[in-house]
Amino acid sequence: MDVTGHERAEEGHERALEELEAIINRSPAVVFLWRAAEGWPVEFVSDNVGQFGYTPADFTSGRISYARIVYPEDLERVTAEVSRYSREGRDEFVHEYRILTASGEVRWLDDRTRIRRDQNGTITHYQGIVLDITRRKQAEEALQKTRAGLERRVEERTAELARVNRTLNILRECNQAVVRATQEPALLQEICRIIVDVGGYPLAWIGFAEQDAARTVRPVAWSGSENGYLETVNITWADTERGRGPTGTAIRSGQPCIVSDIRTDPDFAPWREGALRRGYLSAIALPLRESGRVFGALSIYATVPDAFHPEEMDLLMELADDLAFGIMSLRERAARSRAEEAQRESEERYRSLVELMPDGVVVHQNSTIVYTNPACVQLFGGKSPEDFVGRSIYQFIHPEFRDLVAREIRRMLQEGTVTPLFEQKLLTLDSRTIWVDITASPIVYLGRPSTLVVARDISERKWAEERIRQAEHRNAVLLGAIPDLMFVLSREGEYRDFQVPDVRMLALPPDEIIGKNILDAGFSPESLDAILQMIRRAIDTRELQRVEYELAVPSGIRQFEARLLALNDQEVLCIVRDITDQKRVEEALVRHTEELARLHRQLLSANREANLYLDILTHDIGNTENVSNLYADLLIDTLKGEEVRYAKKLQRSIQKSIDILRTVTTIRRIHQASPELRPVDLDAVILGVIENFPGRTIHYDGTQYRVLVDDLLGVVFINLIGNAVRFGGPEVVVVVRVEEKDGSVMVTVADTGPGVPDDEKYAIFHRYEQQKRGVGEGLGLYLVQILVDRYGGQVWVEDRVPGRPEEGAAFRFTLRIAP
Repeated sequence: MDVTGHERAEEGHERALEELEAIINRSPAVVFLWRAAEGWPVEFVSDNVGQFGYTPADFTSGRISYARIVYPEDLERVTAEVSRYSREGRDEFVHEYRILTASGEVRWLDDRTRIRRDQNGTITHYQGIVLDITRRKQAEEALQKTRAGLERRVEERTAELARVNRTLNILRECNQAVVRATQEPALLQEICRIIVDVGGYPLAWIGFAEQDAARTVRPVAWSGSENGYLETVNITWADTERGRGPTGTAIRSGQPCIVSDIRTDPDFAPWREGALRRGYLSAIALPLRESGRVFGALSIYATVPDAFHPEEMDLLMELADDLAFGIMSLRERAARSRAEEAQRESEERYRSLVELMPDGVVVHQNSTIVYTNPACVQLFGGKSPEDFVGRSIYQFIHPEFRDLVAREIRRMLQEGTVTPLFEQKLLTLDSRTIWVDITASPIVYLGRPSTLVVARDISERKWAEERIRQAEHRNAVLLGAIPDLMFVLSREGEYRDFQVPDVRMLALPPDEIIGKNILDAGFSPESLDAILQMIRRAIDTRELQRVEYELAVPSGIRQFEARLLALNDQEVLCIVRDITDQKRVEEALVRHTEELARLHRQLLSANREANLYLDILTHDIGNTENVSNLYADLLIDTLKGEEVRYAKKLQRSIQKSIDILRTVTTIRRIHQASPELRPVDLDAVILGVIENFPGRTIHYDGTQYRVLVDDLLGVVFINLIGNAVRFGGPEVVVVVRVEEKDGSVMVTVADTGPGVPDDEKYAIFHRYEQQKRGVGEGLGLYLVQILVDRYGGQVWVEDRVPGRPEEGAAFRFTLRIAP
């Protein structure tokens, strides 16, 4: 063997390893060999681990585990990644995480790990190269911050451009509104609307500076969610607390005023609560200026703080100046229009005076009409003055008044005086008759002597007077038909007027009653005092007063009820009704009521006594029957043969009697208890009843409904299921089914027993009432019926198989669903 060559090879291999180790230690990459155990114990680490402040011995001695230097916030993630890579069967993986140096400095590592396994595939070691990438990470973070800053700046600039663009849109539409405007109020309202709708602001309003002592700012237009805010602001433009807000300051200074944050601005304190309640967080006020004079302000509110930026403020101030120019232009235009209108009115006032008179005006010369005004044309049924000009006035005077009119015209011309106002009838173009108040006077018209006639239509008044006369006659007829007596009495009780259907009801002669006093009518002192008090109270309170009294009249002593109501400050209308017969009926009714009350008390006493007897019977008989049932059991156990059969029949009879007593007790509970229904779990009731029939075939799928019933609902199921079991025999099958129908719950209890014939389907529920039963028969189903009726439902029986009653019955009943 060439030992020398072998030694030289080993020496060469060792030198290569030493050189490789030197290279690794001079490089930034640190080599680790971790054992696959908790905390990743280090079996080897290169010397250059010193760049992190550690020595290889710190790890290989076990004093420090590798997991201990992993940054706490990264440890869970790194552990999970290593575990996942290992489970996935991977041989290599790369991950980045942070470690803590010996001095506590945080470094970022790039970890490239290779997994080593034994011949069975079990992981034994992790071999990794870690590289410090802290500078790269810092550079990436700086880059990310720079990118985020740029993105934020872009967003901010985009928002600024959006705000400016929004303000430009507001400015453009407002300027168009100014150009189109014809009325100042409409312009102001439209400007506020545009600012809110286009700009998305919650409130915009315009206020004018009043020149009163308080220097009030008067809101004249607004739009948005104002919700009564402007009714409470009470803003002034004086240099006071309520004048140092944005609006008052803008008017006083002539410059825009911004409130960046309403929540903290001290000058906004008087209005802060109301503004914040409506969601306003910032505001701007823009002065409305004209020739150096501020006459108002445009105020805008926003829902975010710092909403108004310099670019927007410049554009909004331009908007305010354009609005002020538009307002002044409209005012100048309105002033010119008013001046022109005043001039026209001045020119036409005297010319149109007669044309505008509501009374008809006619000018005639020698009885020939030469002029009529529009009111006269309308009064006489014409279409234009040409319908009358050239006609004789006598054509329109009613024949009854022509001679009178001719005399008045002659007298007026002779004396030169105005005729007094008088009533007369005239004729229209279509020969209708109208009544007028008319007067005439001599005038000069178109240079010729003429007569001016003024006529006022009083037809409605005349017809109203006629209707009043007819109404008075009708009222007199109606009053004559009223059976009550009616008097008009003064405050002191003097008779001023009366209307009676029968003079026998008067205590005084009819021809003497007017002017007499109730003191003379024979009233008792008590009645007299009560009536006088009611008269004065009716006048003083203007409320209806009632008083009853007794009075002797020619027809006998009668009882009366008087109702008094004030006619004026000194008189009352007294309507008197004879209530003698009514009083007699009332007294008889009272006696009858007392008799009914006495009978009712007797019935209650009898009912209590009957209940006492029934309680004694049900209690004592029940106890006796229970004892009898017990002795029957003992007797059956001691008997044999035919005697057992007789004893069992005796026991069934005793049990039947017990059931009857139980049913009677239940019926008494139903009738005695108040029908207070409550929500009850239907499923629990059905299951509880089924438990009482062990060993029987009963099918039931359950239900989720709650129904309005009381504690006796189980009695219904006990009777229906019990009847099916009793009459169906040991092989009977019972099915209980619950379903919703027409907003109610319908319960079906069907069985395979002998069924119910068609002619019995109604009678079985009413045998007890109809007394067609044997001992104890019919009580159970009667009990079912009255309970279902109590719950507001219905109960009936059908064939289980339609048309085949011999194959079983299906008892159905409905219940109300609990809300």
